[in-house]
Amino acid sequence: MRRQWTKPAVFALLLAVSLLSVAGPASAVGSGQACKKAGLTATSKSGKKTTYLLCAKVGKKLLWVNTKPPATTTTTTTTTVVPTTTTTIASTTTVAGTCAMGGTCVVGDTGPGGGIVFYVATSPFTAAGATCRIGGCKYLEAAPSGWSVTPNSGCARAGTSSMDPRCVWSGNTDSVIGATANSTGIGAGFSNTAAIVGQASGGDTAGRAATASQAYRGGSKTDWFLPSKDELNEMYVNRNVVGGLADNFYMSSSEYSFQLWTQLFSNWGLKNINPKFSNYYVRPIRVF
Repeated sequence: MRRQWTKPAVFALLLAVSLLSVAGPASAVGSGQACKKAGLTATSKSGKKTTYLLCAKVGKKLLWVNTKPPATTTTTTTTTVVPTTTTTIASTTTVAGTCAMGGTCVVGDTGPGGGIVFYVATSPFTAAGATCRIGGCKYLEAAPSGWSVTPNSGCARAGTSSMDPRCVWSGNTDSVIGATANSTGIGAGFSNTAAIVGQASGGDTAGRAATASQAYRGGSKTDWFLPSKDELNEMYVNRNVVGGLADNFYMSSSEYSFQLWTQLFSNWGLKNINPKFSNYYVRPIRVF
């Protein structure tokens, strides 16, 4: 009787034949024991060639068959370098910006001497005898309301202690000083005052307009003086800013022969020549 092969049987037979055809170095006979001892996989080397073997069950037998090399897992390590940011902070030297501390001044500022700035020159000027910043002098500062010196004999205050005193020009009211005291311009007051105080026969008498102005020490400054004619006029122009000024005549350090220049601190602003022995209001100033 002829045996009939079913399709599944034929397929199994063909698979067995295929596996046997690719069996590795181990023979089909000895493969079963080799598989059991070696485990599921093995390798066989022949020269430089490596054969990878897999223990597979074919029917009821365990056989070695060729397989692909094991998959290689490549681990890529990515190193992220975070750049270091260096922040450079510029070193700034802060210079005192206020007028009183040496900064730029405008009219109305408090000056280094504790008074009020009433004049700002458009370009530096010279004040003979005064010590100004490099490049010349630029500002005029008036003593504050209520300024005083000790002793102040010869100067009388009218009204409250905040009022300016009234003084005689100097201890010598009968002589002409001349060229050293008759300058009228901006920057002349310092040298005019020095000439008045230096006059013989009483120029340095304490408690007079010139000596009292020179003796004032507002802001610990030692360079206060009686303003010249033009400096006094600038103080008049900004009298409301300066403050505390009497509505009356103020005295300058500018001589006019046996007399001196004065100015009325009212709305008129009248400039006048008066005798040196007259009592007029006094407000010291300084230049810087």
